[in-house]
Amino acid sequence: MRDAFVFPVSMPRMPRTYERNRQDRIAQVAAEIIGESGPERATIRAIAERCGISKGVVEHHFADKKDILRKTLQWVNARFIEQERRCTLRKRGLAASHARLRCLIPLTPAAVQDWKLRVHFWSMTLGNPDDHLDMSGGLAGIRDRFCEDLRQALECREIPASVAPLQAANMLLHLAGGVAWNMFVDPAYYNRRYRARIVDRIMDDLRQGRVGARHRQ
Repeated sequence: MRDAFVFPVSMPRMPRTYERNRQDRIAQVAAEIIGESGPERATIRAIAERCGISKGVVEHHFADKKDILRKTLQWVNARFIEQERRCTLRKRGLAASHARLRCLIPLTPAAVQDWKLRVHFWSMTLGNPDDHLDMSGGLAGIRDRFCEDLRQALECREIPASVAPLQAANMLLHLAGGVAWNMFVDPAYYNRRYRARIVDRIMDDLRQGRVGARHRQ
């Protein structure tokens, strides 16, 4: 007699949306653990316990620890891109740059969490340069979008012709990274009000051509 508990050879597959949502939830929990305690604490067991699922379910979505970190970083980048898209919706030129910079600078709890994760991942990169986890890809995408904003700003004469979009975009990235790092080092001084003022100040500097000026030959 056939064992009643033997599953059929062909099991019905879970809907793709369910699979993706579960993977996103696992990545979110991994991000929370990394933000709280660092990457070394984001073990398969710890993630499974916090999610309330088995280790086997986590291993179904993540091959190993490196895969957890890589996919968690992808999830963080995707979350930022969606937030950035909403902030810049129907905006062009300098208005888009302003909104994008406010999204990038840590002004909200979610943005602070994203920067905390980036710092953890960068620390790993310093320890093992070969294991960069594609950190450069996300930065390149933000740089390109800033460049497009600033090209539009040039066309609309919102900024002087002396401003080079690529140089200005790089300066905005340098600024955001520096502000985020200083916030973690001295949060009392680099409080939210101070960080918001920095955004307004850099936009004024852009309008005056003091950011990203073309090098004279």
